[in-house]
Amino acid sequence: MEIDEKEFVEAAGNDDFQKQATEMTLKALEADLKGNLKKMTDFIATNLKEDSIASASIKVSDHDIQLELQTSVINLPLDYAKNIAKITVGDGMKPINVYMIIVSPDVNRSKMRIDELADSTSFVKDPDGTYLAQFVDWTQDKLDQIAANEQDDKRSD
Repeated sequence: MEIDEKEFVEAAGNDDFQKQATEMTLKALEADLKGNLKKMTDFIATNLKEDSIASASIKVSDHDIQLELQTSVINLPLDYAKNIAKITVGDGMKPINVYMIIVSPDVNRSKMRIDELADSTSFVKDPDGTYLAQFVDWTQDKLDQIAANEQDDKRSD
């Protein structure tokens, strides 16, 4: 999937894209990590097939953690439309990619980590196989990192 960068920035800036938002405890998320993340990959794949920009998120209600899977033209969250516009100005048609995002004060110094999962064309062909497995591994790694950083913070208090 490709999109004109101006069209993309306008849609992101106007919050004009498909959204799926879920809230659960960390225990519930981890109890069925693959199943919970599959709902996100399914939502993104469905919207990519319809040429729609999309964002799926899970807010962890008992921890300061937000997990997101988004389609974008650059590795910035859709909330950063103004920054995306500054970087992509005049780029014309841009490929859409799928990005994994985690936001937490304990993930790293910037409090956010974003990594590309796949280009949209590849993702749509295999959202529940290779890419779901990669998303699960990435998420588990980041959750482990957050837990370790939380423990370090408690020890230094």
